[in-house]
Amino acid sequence: MNIYDGDYRKLMILPILLILVGLFFIPSVQLGIDFQGGTIIRLYTPDEANIDDLKANLIENGLNIRKVQQIQTQIQNVVEIELDQDDKLSAAEDLRGIFYTYFDDYVYLESIVTDPTISDANLEKQQALEEYNEISPFVLDSANQMFEIADYTPDYTEANEMKSDFDAAYNSVKKDYQERVSSSINIEYDSISVKTVSPTLGVKFIERALSAILWALLLSVILAFAVFRKIATSIIVFIGAFADVVITLGAMGLFGIPLTLPSFAALLMMLGFSLNTDMLLTMRLIKQRKGTLRDASWSALKTGTTMSTTDLIAFSSLLILGHLTHLTTYSQIASIAVIGLVGDLIATWMLSAPLIMVLLKER
Repeated sequence: MNIYDGDYRKLMILPILLILVGLFFIPSVQLGIDFQGGTIIRLYTPDEANIDDLKANLIENGLNIRKVQQIQTQIQNVVEIELDQDDKLSAAEDLRGIFYTYFDDYVYLESIVTDPTISDANLEKQQALEEYNEISPFVLDSANQMFEIADYTPDYTEANEMKSDFDAAYNSVKKDYQERVSSSINIEYDSISVKTVSPTLGVKFIERALSAILWALLLSVILAFAVFRKIATSIIVFIGAFADVVITLGAMGLFGIPLTLPSFAALLMMLGFSLNTDMLLTMRLIKQRKGTLRDASWSALKTGTTMSTTDLIAFSSLLILGHLTHLTTYSQIASIAVIGLVGDLIATWMLSAPLIMVLLKER
């Protein structure tokens, strides 16, 4: 049965509804530690642990708990602790970023400004003085705030000594946080792994992620235009890819799948799948069409569905393996891939195909 027989434009109702639902749930997407910052601690324990006591200890030491869970497998028992970034450590990270952004220039300009062999009337020295006055507050204020946070008494008389005191104060804040975390863990474990991401780095990850998605969408439009030489066709390819991204992100928000580096990599991979099927559809309808547009669309759908079904089976197997082994990375990648492939089937064959047929005026 050819789904494009009759008024094929009605097929667009479902993907449009899914796009609207996706847009509604996108704000609910949880940011993982890679994008939000924080600490993940994995404890590999010989026996089942008392999670309630562990949570109480963490709270007592002033740590902000995001999640504590126990994962039991036939091979080992794992306790996973996810903590929000500590306020003091977060502030120290921000101050450290500001300090080191300006410190080298501060030292260089100070050497010119304080050089007695250069006349005060020298234009280079006057310009250096202006720049020095602009950036010195960033260096000095960030240093003083760091000393205050760390309750550290500095003893510097020149810039390099200030840098040493600054590093000592920062390390003091970091060590205090590590000791509070360490003293909170009151369960026996065989081994431990710790991963910490600062909020500043998390923000950079988000900026890079958004940039990567925008570039991927833009390049898909450019590729479509280079092949078909039609702006309208390129826009339809963009709409298909955009719909797939929105549907997938909405599903992540709905089902509580966090946005992490592995899941983001799967999102980019899914964009590749979307471009693949959209190009297949467009190629079949514009450059390799046999028969009517309805028949050509149906033929392309059967080919594209076969390709996507193969990928779905592979990633579904990975998803099952991830759940059985409790490997979070496998589960996240496979979940995004499965959702993205299903979304791509709907976006390509129920949205992009009817749009191209309308464009080519098939009635």
